[in-house]
Amino acid sequence: MRQLSLFEFELKIENKVENSKKVELFPLDDYDHIIISASAGKDSMACLFYLLDLGVPSKKIELWHQSVDGVENIT
Repeated sequence: MRQLSLFEFELKIENKVENSKKVELFPLDDYDHIIISASAGKDSMACLFYLLDLGVPSKKIELWHQSVDGVENIT
């Protein structure tokens, strides 16, 4: 069975990154705190689970959520 195309053209994505510099980080054990900007979405949760899989103690990981929706404090 062949999948029908929704478009009459093929989308080609080219990688334009050339000569990128590799960033060297300190070993994760050298950090006192590791802050994850968390939205509870898939990316921040994947980052959390990745750090835990690497063996980073959970007491070193901080999840920070930024209120950017313009909601003021309700008193």
